[in-house]
Amino acid sequence: MPYNKNKSAFTLVELIVVIVILAILATIAFLSFSSQSASARDSTRLSDMSNIAKWLSVFNASAWTYPKPDNSVTITASWVTIWYQWYAWTSVLGIAKLSNWWKDPLDWSYYTYYTDTNKSRFQLLGFLEDWSNIALSYLPLSPRGEGWGEVSADSISYSWRYVLTKWDMLWILLKTGTMLPIQANSWTWVDIATASGSQYISILSNKEKLNWFVISNDDPSLVWYWDMETMSWNLIKDLTWKWNDWICMDWSTQVACNTALQWPQFTSWNGKTGKAMIFDGIPDNTSWDWIWAWDNNTWTLLDKTVSIAFWFKANQWIGGLSYPLRKWFWYDESYWVRITQNQIGLDYYNWSSPFISHKVTYTPGFYIGWHHATIVRNYDNRTVNIYIDWISLWTLNYTDNPVNNWVSLWIWWHWWSTNQKFNWTLDEMRIYNRVLSAAEISAYYYATR
Repeated sequence: MPYNKNKSAFTLVELIVVIVILAILATIAFLSFSSQSASARDSTRLSDMSNIAKWLSVFNASAWTYPKPDNSVTITASWVTIWYQWYAWTSVLGIAKLSNWWKDPLDWSYYTYYTDTNKSRFQLLGFLEDWSNIALSYLPLSPRGEGWGEVSADSISYSWRYVLTKWDMLWILLKTGTMLPIQANSWTWVDIATASGSQYISILSNKEKLNWFVISNDDPSLVWYWDMETMSWNLIKDLTWKWNDWICMDWSTQVACNTALQWPQFTSWNGKTGKAMIFDGIPDNTSWDWIWAWDNNTWTLLDKTVSIAFWFKANQWIGGLSYPLRKWFWYDESYWVRITQNQIGLDYYNWSSPFISHKVTYTPGFYIGWHHATIVRNYDNRTVNIYIDWISLWTLNYTDNPVNNWVSLWIWWHWWSTNQKFNWTLDEMRIYNRVLSAAEISAYYYATR
């Protein structure tokens, strides 16, 4: 009879077991490879950002400035430009003598580049993938003290990646949720001093961030703003588009601002931001010199909440009083912002009620360098807060005091005595009809100091 050889083969169960084993091994290999790939890409990012920072520093050493970001988003605080943000793009890398292919190795996007208005400081930002890589010696931002989750290469979101910044602390802005830098939304400018419905994250460093509801293309609460350098022959222009210009006056006569025989003077060499206004504290042609608000009915101060903010610097030792802002009419329902050598305050007075002074003493005094003052009067809860260099020095409850609303605002008033004439340098004065928050005051101070 013929011989039949038995044929052997894998059973179905054996095939399933082999496939499962191979799948497990493939998964392990893939995860290991992915982890190594993420670490390798993170190493590339660290190297890229370090090289960009070094070459920008080399450029700064010869040019005494950093390049402005390409097509930058202008970031403002109440219409005052304080930062520029965009990608470290072709022209920036070209100026720094770097190839324009220095990009994120995962999604091929450029790193975010950020400078202040003077282009004297900069910040770089990128996104890492592997937060657990101890060899990186970084602790990227995390809301819970660990990583933000799995890596995502989705170009419309960086929510699962880890923020890394280098160099100065300048508040790069990201969109909450997606973590996209603001330039990815094709904006041209944003304002950090106005609350609205959109929440943003400000990246200070690898360990610090701020969340707040901000960003608006307008701030209707800013009712007066003078930069002390935008003017016509006799007007200091109000930049809020509410046309509350100041008029330079000598007694009842309008005079040209910034002439050789008139005060105040406007100088470009002594300003905090650009030009600033200077009064010398000495009577000139007559004993009556002032700057007068163009329209005294546009808005009144003391029957509403108000925040008054400005930069100032003493020109010399001053023994009397100086008034950077005053609403006065023969002591009839009057008030003023008053500065002495080591005090600043908000005073009220009318003929039938006692003199009220909300003031604070500042040590070591105001006669060294620039200082930023913010006086916040909350009409609803009857409090006055005084901030110097963003620090809240004093809070006081007050009783209401009537003010004559038809009386004009005056600035740098002189009357009979040089002690009542402003003898300081003043810059960037802004008045709001709302309470400025401590975060807003701090943000503006650190951006412009």
